[in-house]
Amino acid sequence: ADAAAPTAADDELAGVPPEHRAAVLELRARLAKDIAKEGAAALSEPLMLLRFIMARHDVAKAAAMWRATHAWRRAHVPRALRELGRFSDPSHAPLDAAPKSGAWTWTRHAHPETSETVKGRLANTHGSTSIHKDILATDGGITTISRMGRFDISGLCREKALDSMTLFQVSMLEDALQTVRAASNREKRLIRAHVLFDLDHLSILTTLRHIRAVAPAVAHIAQAYYPEVNASTTAINSPRGVETIYKFVALLLDENMRRKIMFVGRHYDKALHKHALLDDAAIKRLPASYGGEASEAGLMPCTPFPRGLRETVEASGEAAFAEKFPGEETYL
Repeated sequence: ADAAAPTAADDELAGVPPEHRAAVLELRARLAKDIAKEGAAALSEPLMLLRFIMARHDVAKAAAMWRATHAWRRAHVPRALRELGRFSDPSHAPLDAAPKSGAWTWTRHAHPETSETVKGRLANTHGSTSIHKDILATDGGITTISRMGRFDISGLCREKALDSMTLFQVSMLEDALQTVRAASNREKRLIRAHVLFDLDHLSILTTLRHIRAVAPAVAHIAQAYYPEVNASTTAINSPRGVETIYKFVALLLDENMRRKIMFVGRHYDKALHKHALLDDAAIKRLPASYGGEASEAGLMPCTPFPRGLRETVEASGEAAFAEKFPGEETYL
């Protein structure tokens, strides 16, 4: 017999794997009033709801995550995008519905001094992660490069700059989320990012000394408010002893995050193909320091924090960025 013609429901759920469709529909029903209340800001299309399901593996927990996420987003995302970049399409804005129709036009300021705030300039000067939307994995995902080995974690702690760097983290995660969200809606399939985590120049002792002051907040934001943005994390140029650091970091990650991580040393070509899913054409588009032919200009400068930065930020009188919000358990 001929296959049944696709129904309207099938078309609406295009790209959602059959095994997740019932859960996505149940989640949408649970959140109906919340979605209406959030309006254009709601992360409500089926492929977006799928990310919450995959992150929590339970409809009730996914609904709690969705509600907690939207409360947090209203307080943080607009400021991060406003201070660190701009939309090339003036009709677009933070928390609007453009990504639902496949559009995302925000870009980070090319020059840190373009930012009108002290914290914005600080974030774009010392941030470590760049998003490369032209380097596509074989599954359609974008590539991000995090130069964490070069990141000045001791200077961050000395200058009490975690709040400013949280501003950077949110802008980066939001850019990655909305880029893959827009692509997913255009292509009617789930698309996620692939992270290259460069640990070259990492000091094991310095990192161990400071990581407890930094990692918990960073891990919390990524896991609590940005579901299934990444498909893989490939840690390259991993130095001997990195497993000591990871033992602590792993305690902060859920199983879903841990299973995506792979550590390799300086010979990482196979990992780029097998784990980051980059084919030869994509690898050629990487910056030259990663085996490609592209300029290094697209990488974040990741410069050390100068002494006296803390006083400069305090003198600016700018409000703190990161605010504490109720956890998911509040919404269960």
